[in-house]
Amino acid sequence: MDEATHDAAASEHLEVLRGSDGQVHERRPWRDGRLHGVVEAFDDTGQPRRRESFVEGRLEGPAEDFDADGRLRQKAHFRAGLLDGQTTCYDAAGRLQQIIHYRSGRLHGEMTLFAPVEVPGNGPQSAGVRRLASMIYVEGDLHGTLRTYDELERPTFEVPYLAGQRQGLASWFHGGVLVRQATYVDDRLHGEVLDYHANGRVRERVPHQNDLPHGIAIRYHKNGNVKEKLRFHLGEQVGDSLQYDRRGLRFDRPRQGTR
Repeated sequence: MDEATHDAAASEHLEVLRGSDGQVHERRPWRDGRLHGVVEAFDDTGQPRRRESFVEGRLEGPAEDFDADGRLRQKAHFRAGLLDGQTTCYDAAGRLQQIIHYRSGRLHGEMTLFAPVEVPGNGPQSAGVRRLASMIYVEGDLHGTLRTYDELERPTFEVPYLAGQRQGLASWFHGGVLVRQATYVDDRLHGEVLDYHANGRVRERVPHQNDLPHGIAIRYHKNGNVKEKLRFHLGEQVGDSLQYDRRGLRFDRPRQGTR
């Protein structure tokens, strides 16, 4: 069932869509045959489900989505029919979930993802959030440092991107301590991959070429002395490994690699 209120002078009217029970399901303002103004949608109980702004038939300005309980789940902004500016998303408990930035319909700017932090005994409604990950986009491509975080918001992973590809030194952390580093060139491992002991000394050093181990890999004891040497060629081990004791002295004869 439809009804409309007209303004003949301005060719404007408000279209109201109702269900068989008379409940309003949607309100649509029109001008000169195009949506113009705030469009509102409702569920069968009368709760708002969506509210968005139009100018001359195109989305322009804020747009909001709500769940069945009336909670705001997403708030976005449009310009000339395209996402432009900040989009904010919330979970079913009303907690912040994502902050995303757009420009002319493309991801552009920082994106931040959040995870809930519940307060014991108080339930999810009183819970806060923490950062889960952050990244930067430029014209739709990852371009900048992508980071992930642990429950204390300490970095667990960092990698730089350039035009959508990993480029440069990536780092992995555990409990705030550096455990691995690797270099990417054109989205592939290229150069040394370094793993670290808990004491900060290098545990393993493996050169890579186009994602594959290539060259002489070296493993180290915790005291910094060489433990093992292996040679790789495009991902395949060549020959036997050379192994050393904690003093750095080589064993009498080669042994099979233990990687």
